[in-house]
Amino acid sequence: MIYSKITLSIICLLSMTFCSVHTGENKPAENNTTAAANDGAGRGNIWGVWGGGNYSATDMSQYPYLKGWYIVYQWKQLEPEKDKFDWDYFDNQMKFAASHNLSIGFMVWVGPHSPEWLYSNGVPKVTTNTKKKLADYPWYFSDAYKKRYYGMMQAVFDHIEKYPADLRNKIILWMSAEGSTGDITPYKGYPTDSKYNMTDEQWTSFKQDVWKYMYNLCANAKPKINLLVNQANDGRYLNWLTTNLPDVWVKAGNISHTYQFNGELEYYNRLQKLEDKTIQNEYSSRLRGEITVQGRWFSQNEAWNMYALLSSALHFGLDIFNTSSKYLQNPVDTSTFNFFNFYAGQKNPAKSPGAFCVLRDGLDAADLKRFPESKYGPVLDPAQMDAYNKQMQRKGYSANDNEEDDDAGAGEQGINESNIKNDFLNPSRVNKIVDEYAAYGAKRSDINDITEDTNGKMEGAENEDYSTGKQNKNPNRQGKNAGKRKQQKMAAGESGGGDKATAYQKRREASMVINDIGVNILPDNYYRYLIQYSPNTTSRGYWRVGPGDQPYGRFARGFESKENKTEMFFALDKRFFGGNSGAQNVAIKIIYLDKGNGSWSLNYTGASGKKEAYKITCGNSGNWITKTIYLSDAYFAQKLEHGCDISLKYLSGDNTIFNRVEVLRQ
Repeated sequence: MIYSKITLSIICLLSMTFCSVHTGENKPAENNTTAAANDGAGRGNIWGVWGGGNYSATDMSQYPYLKGWYIVYQWKQLEPEKDKFDWDYFDNQMKFAASHNLSIGFMVWVGPHSPEWLYSNGVPKVTTNTKKKLADYPWYFSDAYKKRYYGMMQAVFDHIEKYPADLRNKIILWMSAEGSTGDITPYKGYPTDSKYNMTDEQWTSFKQDVWKYMYNLCANAKPKINLLVNQANDGRYLNWLTTNLPDVWVKAGNISHTYQFNGELEYYNRLQKLEDKTIQNEYSSRLRGEITVQGRWFSQNEAWNMYALLSSALHFGLDIFNTSSKYLQNPVDTSTFNFFNFYAGQKNPAKSPGAFCVLRDGLDAADLKRFPESKYGPVLDPAQMDAYNKQMQRKGYSANDNEEDDDAGAGEQGINESNIKNDFLNPSRVNKIVDEYAAYGAKRSDINDITEDTNGKMEGAENEDYSTGKQNKNPNRQGKNAGKRKQQKMAAGESGGGDKATAYQKRREASMVINDIGVNILPDNYYRYLIQYSPNTTSRGYWRVGPGDQPYGRFARGFESKENKTEMFFALDKRFFGGNSGAQNVAIKIIYLDKGNGSWSLNYTGASGKKEAYKITCGNSGNWITKTIYLSDAYFAQKLEHGCDISLKYLSGDNTIFNRVEVLRQ
């Protein structure tokens, strides 16, 4: 039986702890309010969910959580005639965003969106063999093109610098576009004339010159505008960017497109190297990404997937999450967006309004410590080693496919080597791992069993829906020099398979999120400044639990009393309170599944040692519930067992399942 409010008050008084529970014991979990955060220059709360497109004032009233506005404009629309600019749409979007007190970012698409008059003014036209309409491109290396391209960017800069202060101050970022939309690639498809092929080195050199030019423009803006650059999903440009362009912002597409993707552990470790810079300079190394899923896997349970996606994005350090109106239609997602806004941009633990730990388990098939070969078998399929080795020789072949716009699809995700390993996993090993966790909701779908029907729907894996994607194995599309035979095909107008999405690519993209086992995926929780001690030895991972109309069920952790997993410990980052050894005023927020009759308690460190702050017996409502407990005498000196600060302890009955734990400043 759940404690009454009177009983709770007595408990609080006796313990000299101030406790509070949200009104209604069995109401669904509630959300954090938006935290105060700014861009480092006092221009307001900019971090969080951004929109863009053709919204009305009525639309905006439905989305109060939006923090910014992202404008994409085409060069051919901006300069329809040589030296004659049409600023109407650009200005109207700027004014619309400013009128709703939104921060502004923008990008001008070039490449296939370049004006036609270029080609009668000395710029060679490159025709690509593609089934899409975006078939014509300027020859980027021509002097005539460079003159007009750089001139257009200068004209944009001059125009926005003339805006009145109340509008101009809202503009905080400018994303570069050098080739095919915001992609890293020059073309979609093959050039039909092989003389327009280019090497990686040539294309990279061109891009770097563009970035340096734009960086200088942005640095001279008043106030400063931040240059945002696509680092590529494999991070190939990141080191150069951070070395040569201090404080450049980067697009981090992987972490906004999907979660639980192959190679994400490597990706996370790479991004973590940027974190310390923001403690000294709040402008440094900010990350933007946009959602580009096509709706299949995502829509099977949008609430679960949006929450998992943005929890993962926060773990990686995403600051700005761009989305379109079609992803803002589900009212359930409001709580998720508020949660993201509360923590987005919080790169300094000493200034963060809170710390969180979203509980999950990640089954990494390549983890030999957790899943030793002696018990589960080798990682790779012994029967496929020759094929695997051949594929590995082509490393970098497919993981470089990076798409910006919905028109092009979501593209390849993750690190190429991890994706290749995932394709050649030992089926026996995979089955043994998944079978061990299947009772707790874990699933693995064989991508070879996933088929596509005539309507483009991915079928298989217990009839779950999946997203579509794009496969393009064209080396030249990635800026590489194509072989002689492929060049002949291009010149002859043959397709060479360059632009068609394959069933294989669709299956791979689908398998990333739907499957709960992968290669080099994050091994456990999503967190910021609140870390669980040894998650797998102190708790049980769960997948797909609780009601589908609440956001928290995709991942969770709980007690397992039969295995003596009866207490979950959490340590707060020492920097959060700056080493302050005194008692702190905090709120502890816990989201748990009110299922069964389990009893559990929250424990913390008081002046005299470990204390029980609050005790709960579940009421079996079947809902996710939020409990917020206020403490005035909590010490965060990592004095609990295992060097931790708080714990959730099993007391009796059924094993309780949890989704999130937070420590909030008061």
